[in-house]
Amino acid sequence: MDWINVITLALLAIDSWGDLRSREIYLFPTVIYGIAGIILKFCMGQSSLYELIIRIIPGFFLLLVGKVSGEKIGYGDGLVILTLGIWIGFTDCLLTLTGGLLLAFIFSVTFLTLRKFKGGTQLPFIPFLLISYIGRLFVQ
Repeated sequence: MDWINVITLALLAIDSWGDLRSREIYLFPTVIYGIAGIILKFCMGQSSLYELIIRIIPGFFLLLVGKVSGEKIGYGDGLVILTLGIWIGFTDCLLTLTGGLLLAFIFSVTFLTLRKFKGGTQLPFIPFLLISYIGRLFVQ
């Protein structure tokens, strides 16, 4: 496992804890992670501006969905996906997001079927992203 995966896992673990505890992400580490990614990828010549824009599309899409849905999907979730895209790229970010959505769906359906949840129950999403990211690391 390289240092990028270690830093990404650390950020997802920190934000998962905040999401589970208070339904909020830790903004400061997430923003620092994003800015460091932009500096590393763009300013050091590892990515062009075009590639950087492509990398953040999933995050912008999730932020847009959050805005349109009246924040049914939180802005913090969109920000985490946006910064994740900067570091791991469009495809891996999209795979992590899709895996997280699938895990959240399975969890929700299971708990609704068992009548442990009601229809309007809100779930923290970042822990599902963390599990999806870990799973993606093992599949590589």
